[in-house]
Amino acid sequence: MKNLRVSRRRVFKAAAVTGAVAAVMGPRVVFAKNPKQLGPFSPWSEPVNVGPAVNSTSNDFHPGISKDELSLYFTSDRPGGVNGANPVPVTELWVTQRQGLDARWEQPLNLGRQINSFGYSSGVPNLTPNGLWLFFGSSRPGGCNAPSPNGNTDLWVARREDPEDEEDLAWEAPVNLGCQINTPSAQDSPVYFRDRETGITSLYFTRFDGKGGTFEDPDQNFNIYVSTLGEDGSFGPGVLVRELNSGFRDTRMAIRSDGLEMIFTSNRPGGIGPARLNLNLWVATRASTRGRWSIPVNLGPRINSGFNDRGPALSFDGKTLYFASRRPGGSGKSDLWVATRTELERED
Repeated sequence: MKNLRVSRRRVFKAAAVTGAVAAVMGPRVVFAKNPKQLGPFSPWSEPVNVGPAVNSTSNDFHPGISKDELSLYFTSDRPGGVNGANPVPVTELWVTQRQGLDARWEQPLNLGRQINSFGYSSGVPNLTPNGLWLFFGSSRPGGCNAPSPNGNTDLWVARREDPEDEEDLAWEAPVNLGCQINTPSAQDSPVYFRDRETGITSLYFTRFDGKGGTFEDPDQNFNIYVSTLGEDGSFGPGVLVRELNSGFRDTRMAIRSDGLEMIFTSNRPGGIGPARLNLNLWVATRASTRGRWSIPVNLGPRINSGFNDRGPALSFDGKTLYFASRRPGGSGKSDLWVATRTELERED
């Protein structure tokens, strides 16, 4: 039975892997071209809890979904990981798998000491479409900041040789993205985007730009930035994406694979619940990847509940939205939830 299940996953994964990546992260990275702009889409469905097999009584949040939608990475401060003996909860990266799109998610696996670090946070995963690179944030030693258990985070990336890695655990040692994109402030929430039209590779991320609260307090001054991958294979300094930011917290985002829709987290006015004290999901669009983002719009009461809805991840086809929420109906603190939409016929 185990061999049959492995075979099914391998078939699904082989069908979803496109292109190859060079041994060094650089402009040579190429993915298959998307033949058309995605959408239009229907409204989002009512969110459904991902379920008790994945969610715990601890904080489970900041999901990242693989292109084939068979591997769901996420952040959690649950016991049982590398920091299991640590009396203070520390966020780590976990992954859950399923054997097919209609199958249930399985018991999550901790990514282990190769990715997670004892005494230092690791979280907010983002997987490239070809499945070979895993971007995340961490406060571990070796970065551009002084290491601290819950201090300033840097952006890191790990690579694996085989995107068909059955357990999603064959990651190599993470590499810091360098001190151009990372600064003495905190950087987190990396989101990879390869523009098929221009060939430009970008990394969207958030940076802490001022005083703020704690993990439990959403009143933190984060802003959204974007960095471009240079000819030397390194990401350059971050540039503020002004049209997405406000005077409030603007953080963890998801970009649609065609680059024309961005869903992100904010505690700005106009959301469900009091501003500053509650996180909502917002959306902005643009007509082309060369254009500016539109004025962000709140995703509304179907997605936002007034219980800190945050940390979106979009499927490659743009039809499935994963996010975290403290709304009623979960397993404890922050849980992972999922909503879907359908792609409508385009009017010519």
